[in-house]
Amino acid sequence: MSPPTPAARTVRSFLFAFVAAVVWGISWSGAAESRPVVGPGATRDEAIKAYGWPTGQTQTGSREILIYPQGRIFLEKGKVERVDFSPTMAWPAPRPRPPGPKTTSLKQVDAPVDFWLTDWIESQTEAERRHARILILFTGLDWSPASRQFQDEVSFEPEFVNAFTGDFVFLRLDFPSRAAQTAALKQQNAMLRERYGVTTYPSLLMVSASGVLQGRVDLEAPRAGETYRARVMSAVREARDAIIARPPPADPATKVAVSPEAGSAKEAFGGAAAGLTQLSATLSSASWLLVTSLVGGLVFVVATLLWLWRRGPATHVVSSPPAVAEAVTSAPISLSNSKEWSKLQLCQVVARLAEAEGHRVAQQVSGTDADLSLTRSGGFKPRALILCLPASAGLVTPRRLREFYAAMTLEGVDEGWVVGIAGFSADARSFAEQKNLEVIDAPALADRLDALPPLARRRMLSGEG
Repeated sequence: MSPPTPAARTVRSFLFAFVAAVVWGISWSGAAESRPVVGPGATRDEAIKAYGWPTGQTQTGSREILIYPQGRIFLEKGKVERVDFSPTMAWPAPRPRPPGPKTTSLKQVDAPVDFWLTDWIESQTEAERRHARILILFTGLDWSPASRQFQDEVSFEPEFVNAFTGDFVFLRLDFPSRAAQTAALKQQNAMLRERYGVTTYPSLLMVSASGVLQGRVDLEAPRAGETYRARVMSAVREARDAIIARPPPADPATKVAVSPEAGSAKEAFGGAAAGLTQLSATLSSASWLLVTSLVGGLVFVVATLLWLWRRGPATHVVSSPPAVAEAVTSAPISLSNSKEWSKLQLCQVVARLAEAEGHRVAQQVSGTDADLSLTRSGGFKPRALILCLPASAGLVTPRRLREFYAAMTLEGVDEGWVVGIAGFSADARSFAEQKNLEVIDAPALADRLDALPPLARRRMLSGEG
């Protein structure tokens, strides 16, 4: 018997996907009868109202992910694109939304409420959304009496909260000697303490949404005030007013835009699926549930076909990206001048290296925050993304790695390579170890090239096929 043709394999795969979608639709609909339903097309606020404030957030361009214990919500331009929740996991009670800026009376918060964030990425996202700065509090609550005094007399007091919540997102980083902390939180706090050179507790810092230090609050200087809280508030006002009087330079843009064509297609699919979701939420009979699941499975298959068709140019296997090959045919590449390579030349070398190591390499579509991808034999979905940064891009920072990791998350990819000819900062290498990112600087790239057979290495650098 002859092996099945590619067309037959494709048809068989989509039939399997259709059956799986129907089964998933029936099981999910039955499990979610008593749970809130927010589907494609809903707004960001509607999703948060239904499921509570997320435990984490990530954003790249117009795409955003809200992270919950039970799964994730993917948004495009503020509208829900898809909800990826586990149908079997127990859902926790929704988290309340942190209070936003206050524009009326200073007496609006009348009870101690802990809305100090503890996650750095979440505080950055919230600060960017509100166009505010971040007020970082470094404390040692279980060993520092001064930190405990700040906690008891300042942190949750309405007078303090309402005076500064319009200017800042509050972030508390604690360094306990006895209390338990997760490894991730402990590492995050230590990295931020080292980054900003904090040695005194409590300490208050004012930073931009991107993490640029803009001011330090001097809590030790003598000031007028009958209470400790009044003196702290005076110090915060002084530091804030100094920043306002001498505005720091604007932060560089860090977001990567999604191509308009891709965005419009996703928006159109989201709008079409929204009607189906609203319909399935209102039907209760078993017969209508079955019909809805069948239609949902059909929509899933059609949408997958359209997505694969649009992704076609990005997933064709290429010996090396055409644009890259064109840019380097005029002259061979030499390792001795790797610091002078353009981005296209670096991409060519990395693509050929990956092929020589046994990978299938594809060029990513323009506008994504990655240059190349690695795919499995016979597969469509990338298993790894590659970012190529020539020496002209400078030392690779944690912020650049966070943007690339956000792109990996949006693509559903767990592995990434970052090739940075100028090298990586210590914080960037630490971040890469946490997130399964392989970082390759110029010496590491040279070592991997030296490990290749001499003939393969010569052909790669000369640009021969």
